[in-house]
Amino acid sequence: MVNNMAASGNELNERTRQLEERIIDSRSPISIDSLLDSIIALVYDSEGLKKTKNFDTFYSKFSTCTRDIRDKRVNFNDFEPIKIIGRGAFGTVDLVRRKPSGQVYAMKTLSKFEMLKRSDSAFFWEERNIMAFSNSDWIVKLHYAFQDSKNLYMIMDYMPGGDLITLLERYEINESSARFYCAEVVLALDAIHAMGYIHRDIKPDNMLLDARGHLKLADFGTCVKMDKDGLVRSDTAVGTPDYISPEILKSQSTTGVYGREVDWWSVGVFLYEMLFGETPFYAESLVGTYHKIMNHQDNLFFPEEIPLSSEARSLICAFLSDRSIRLGKNGVLEIKAHPFFTNHNEWTWETLRKATVPIVPPLTNDEDTSNFNEIDKNDASAEESFSVSKTFVGNQLSFIGFSYSNEQQLFLERRATTNFNNFSNSELEQRIQENDRIKNELEIRVRRLYDDLNVKCQEEQLLNSKLYEIERKNVILTTENKEAQRKYELELENRRTFERNFEETQRSLEHEKQAKIQMEAMNREWMEKINVLERQSNEANDKLTIETDCNTRLKKQNQEIQKACANVERTYNEIHEKYQDLLAIKLKLEKDFLSQQSTVEQEKIAKSVALEKIQELEEKCNSMTIELSKYKDKDASQMNELSEFRQSCALLEREKLNLQVEIDHLRAKLSEEEMAHKKIQEQLLVDKLKHVRTDEDLDHHREEIIKDLEKKLDSERLATKAANDELMQTQKKIRAIEVDLKDLTTTYNQLIYDNELTKQSNGQLIEQIEIENQRRAQFDRDIKQIQQELNNTLNREKQVHSELHRLHQDNERLTEDLNHINDEYKIIKTKLVDYEEQLEVESKFSVLYRTQMLELKDEINDLTEKLRQVNNEKRNVEDDRDNVVKQMEITNIKLKTESLNLNLLQEQCAELEKEKNCMNVELDAIRKDFNSRLSLLDSEINTVSFLEFHDRYEKGQYDLEQTIKDRDATTNKLHQVIEQLHDLEQQIPELRKKFDDERAKKEAAVNKLQEIVTNPMQHNPFYSRPTGGSSRRQDRERNERNVVRRLEQALAVERMKYTKLQNEKDEEVSVLLEDINKLKRELDTRREDIEKLKQQLESRASNDN
Repeated sequence: MVNNMAASGNELNERTRQLEERIIDSRSPISIDSLLDSIIALVYDSEGLKKTKNFDTFYSKFSTCTRDIRDKRVNFNDFEPIKIIGRGAFGTVDLVRRKPSGQVYAMKTLSKFEMLKRSDSAFFWEERNIMAFSNSDWIVKLHYAFQDSKNLYMIMDYMPGGDLITLLERYEINESSARFYCAEVVLALDAIHAMGYIHRDIKPDNMLLDARGHLKLADFGTCVKMDKDGLVRSDTAVGTPDYISPEILKSQSTTGVYGREVDWWSVGVFLYEMLFGETPFYAESLVGTYHKIMNHQDNLFFPEEIPLSSEARSLICAFLSDRSIRLGKNGVLEIKAHPFFTNHNEWTWETLRKATVPIVPPLTNDEDTSNFNEIDKNDASAEESFSVSKTFVGNQLSFIGFSYSNEQQLFLERRATTNFNNFSNSELEQRIQENDRIKNELEIRVRRLYDDLNVKCQEEQLLNSKLYEIERKNVILTTENKEAQRKYELELENRRTFERNFEETQRSLEHEKQAKIQMEAMNREWMEKINVLERQSNEANDKLTIETDCNTRLKKQNQEIQKACANVERTYNEIHEKYQDLLAIKLKLEKDFLSQQSTVEQEKIAKSVALEKIQELEEKCNSMTIELSKYKDKDASQMNELSEFRQSCALLEREKLNLQVEIDHLRAKLSEEEMAHKKIQEQLLVDKLKHVRTDEDLDHHREEIIKDLEKKLDSERLATKAANDELMQTQKKIRAIEVDLKDLTTTYNQLIYDNELTKQSNGQLIEQIEIENQRRAQFDRDIKQIQQELNNTLNREKQVHSELHRLHQDNERLTEDLNHINDEYKIIKTKLVDYEEQLEVESKFSVLYRTQMLELKDEINDLTEKLRQVNNEKRNVEDDRDNVVKQMEITNIKLKTESLNLNLLQEQCAELEKEKNCMNVELDAIRKDFNSRLSLLDSEINTVSFLEFHDRYEKGQYDLEQTIKDRDATTNKLHQVIEQLHDLEQQIPELRKKFDDERAKKEAAVNKLQEIVTNPMQHNPFYSRPTGGSSRRQDRERNERNVVRRLEQALAVERMKYTKLQNEKDEEVSVLLEDINKLKRELDTRREDIEKLKQQLESRASNDN
């Protein structure tokens, strides 16, 4: 019983120990940090669920202790932010200082909200694990990782040298320097691959330099874990376009399989960029870059003006090759063995980390950030965070286990696995004394080691400080020399630009003087035109008064003419209505006929297309049958060859067996001869012992026996040697036969594989032929259906022709009746021609005078407006002498004003449309009133007396005159609207001209801005101008290309906006012109309607009289 209890206790202690080891292990998913993160995450996520009883109980129980946990662990308050040195899509990178120790770190902040919106939100785990658990000097080290409710924080090594892209921009990189940095990248990638990861985004931006100038890899968000075969399966293209490999590009639409060789492709691109100043497959567009990468065999060129060694060329070509033959596919050793890295005496792979770097970053203190670009604090976007939800969402659960610390982990006190009651006091005291002795010895050894380590560290620091000082002085001298040379060239360039600008300003002043003179001459001409137009306006007013008197006389005469036309118009309208009905029927039939014709033609075209497709399919079937016969012939020949190979294999097998039998026979014969030799030796010894008599005879006999034995032994040796030679020859023949047999078996297997491939291709061809036959049958059925539909359409066409012929006959009969009526109408109408002509002439004169007077006024207003505009333009020309930035701002403002003007024009058009609708409503009301009054007059003629009728007639006449006055007021209003439209028409070319001027100014400003940004590196104080053949490299630095590309994209966007705005303005102008023409046509119709109403009223009045 006691033994069982002890065994169960030991088992429980062992299980507890295993659990404690898992909790202590920082890589375990149930580590101390993971467990603490879990309870903090649950408290965060249950904050808005206090209405639920269980969550409220949990929150009230653990909220206080979780707050205490957050305060005790590493948190944001332990670090003092110094400066922002980087900003990305998910957060920022800050330079911070640890408050207790004063140590400087880089702190990367990631927004939880932004990361959960991303599809692959778990990328930060790979980055955290690689930096935390890597022991390599080539990878940026993670010291701490912690979190709060909004962000994740990673405290990393601060790399004051900046990234390698900044180094490439500021300094000239020769082949020796490129070899050094490329070797460090190779070792860094080897460390990543050894951990089982592929980086997938190797580029100079992700290579950071420490204070000594050595390189470390960073930004592991694109890393992915390899499987047991060293491969990765992915269906998304990851990486930077200029550095991405072809196999990753192929995985854009389908699942791609690739390995660590994708990183070596990026190393080749990086080496090319260091030596030539640009990436090998750079293009103006992203599609062009991808096209060059996919066809890299034809698009890899080396500029001849830049010298390059054969080893460097060979290494770049080995990296930028197909993945099946790419250097590094079989491991990093074949890269290290390349001549580019071995043909020098500067460093070795083992001493590379301690070697002297080509360029030491100039630093003033541990907080120096001069090697990083300035980040504007105001560029930060609004920070978003998780909203408090009333349901459990679990936003914090994805980040459990992120916290990490590289310092000594918290160890749990293990319970004693030994039952101390089983030991006596003497044994315990002996154990304690032994432990104390071991402890003292270890402490003495540790102190000695610490003393030696301090001495070595002091010596190393002294040497490093001296080395750093020497390298810093060297770099300062070289940079000062290059800076002086750059300043001299910059001053020369500034002087040339100043002279060019001075000449341009002189020319612009001369042009402005000439423009000013021309404007003054135009002002004088316009003033003269204004005076002439004022005189013409006065004369037109006088003529207008005379014509109004004549118009009143003609109105009275027109009343008499209208009576005779009323009856004729009535009959004419009835006949015209019938004629219009017939015309409508005729047009309808013609439309049906045309539609039937179009369908017939379409069906004919479809038939011809189908016949062509059938012919193509027949040709394709014939070609496929020919190919099938070829494949069958090839299959037969391959089968014959296969049978021959089988026969030859059988012969070789037989020969092999015969030789094996001979070898066995020879071996047996050799063994028999050896047995016989042994028997002979034994027999000789026996005979020798029998025949020995005396010592002399024995010696004589011994010599003879020895001689005989030597002779026999020589003969046996010769025989065995000959047998061995024969055996060797037979073995060689057997090996040759076995090699031939292996070759024959491989060729046999290849022939079988080719035969299977041909069978598969034959099967595919047969399936294609069957598919083509089915398509051909389908096309035949479709052709039959089309022919049937064509016959139906022809029958319908015949019916339509017969119906159309009948309608033509009816139309001719009606036209004869109409002509007879028209003749009668003409006879009646000839009597009214003289009066109508006089009336039209007088009305035209009156309208002409009025329009002339209005046009003169409009011209005067336009000229004054133009004069004002000229003065304004003169002031604007004087104001447009500002710099390029102000011109761009003025251009944008003017574009906005033009859009406002267009909006105003649209509003005016809408108001005109409303007024037109109002006028239509008024005219309809006038018509209705007139018809109602006519009907009342007709009904009351027979019921009232002549006096009452006369009174009503006078009242109707008065109402008619009021209506005519209202009509005149409406026409005046309409004239005003037309005048406004004329003004708008006159403003349209001016607006177009101003718009073109503004467009020209904007394009000039954009071109000037392009000239400024084409060489932005002139203002960089660390920029060194190259000499000789390397000028092309510095002119096309990576940063400059990125800036130019962004500016070109912005310029393309602005041009698209400009063309879109111009098209919209042209459309609006065309719409305005259409509206103007439409209003004019409606005005003419309204005038005609008014004249007809006037004539009807006058004829009605004359009939009543």
